[in-house]
Amino acid sequence: MLRALDIETDTTTWPRGTPAPRALTQLTGTRAVDVSQALLSVGLRTRPPHLIGLQLSDYWAWLRYFPAVDQTRDLRLRREWRDLDPHQKTILSDDWGMGFATYILGDALGVAIWADTRHVVDLLAPAVRLTSTNKMGPRKSPDFLGLDWSWKFVVLECKGTQSSREGVAAQLVNTGQDQKSDATIDFAPGIDVRGRLAAGLFVPAGNMPEDALLLIHDPPGKRESPTMSATPEQLARAVCRSELASLLPLAGMPDAGRDLTDPERTELSDNARTALRGATSDGDGFSGITREFRFPRGQVVTRGESPSRALVSFEVARPTMAALIKPGTIEAAVDEITASALARQERLVTLELDKAGARWQPTATPVEAVRKTATGVRVTVRWQA
Repeated sequence: MLRALDIETDTTTWPRGTPAPRALTQLTGTRAVDVSQALLSVGLRTRPPHLIGLQLSDYWAWLRYFPAVDQTRDLRLRREWRDLDPHQKTILSDDWGMGFATYILGDALGVAIWADTRHVVDLLAPAVRLTSTNKMGPRKSPDFLGLDWSWKFVVLECKGTQSSREGVAAQLVNTGQDQKSDATIDFAPGIDVRGRLAAGLFVPAGNMPEDALLLIHDPPGKRESPTMSATPEQLARAVCRSELASLLPLAGMPDAGRDLTDPERTELSDNARTALRGATSDGDGFSGITREFRFPRGQVVTRGESPSRALVSFEVARPTMAALIKPGTIEAAVDEITASALARQERLVTLELDKAGARWQPTATPVEAVRKTATGVRVTVRWQA
């Protein structure tokens, strides 16, 4: 489901003498963004690593937000969403900000793995620390740490609003600056940090005059002396471990997810390995679970169509499971998965330039949307009439 989204990389926010990455400056303009993929990213990236077991909230993003997308050429919410309670608007804006930013910037920069910053720090403590432990406000830690194909790291803080383009710019200036900067996370010498970014998404609703915008900044931040002793290999391992800890429970493997979440555990439990061995493959090298969700009659999604149900599948690739099943430490298993993930160097999604609106036609509900992670987790949503 393609929608037009304006993307702007504000090169004036980069430090003097440091040009913005070409991969980001090339994004500037109107892009055809696959909303289905972005919403799958919302679901994957807003799930707390410490949450174990299947929850309805795991599927919230695409079940609640998919019908909110208007039937317009550009990305905007249906008119009804303008009347939401302000708290609900804030939740949607924050969720979409994280999903669209990790999807689009991840593709542009070749980020293979995203992880929750606070969980990565928990896994590496005391070798790594946040200089601020606030969970809200301008001193909050950045949302994500990313690991790209070249083993370089990206810090990302995400924002979102439904107010205006001016409003999302103000968000980045007022809070994104401190949250993504060295003031809240310190890196040791030898760790190659490719970028410390803040990205904000503005999504209009109904007949609002402005178009949707994803704004990308690298605002200046306070610099402090490095205070962590983790090696690049240790940080990469923690990023991969955190992502797997968050996603494995979605595929019906809560014991493995729980073990990976616990920084004190060095090996998978017998229960976790037994469950992984017992998982059945679907024939194409993936194992996992499928859940069915039925919709109330009359819930129109697009072009007058009203799907009756969605089948949501979470699956794990056999090589990822094999690495976890092997006798040995969690560190060894995660290192194998990380090396395999980064060796492929494949782009998981592709953005296309808007060609003067020629390709923009009202699109029907997609029959299927699939998203894969470099660590071997696949999510599929199938919509049925």
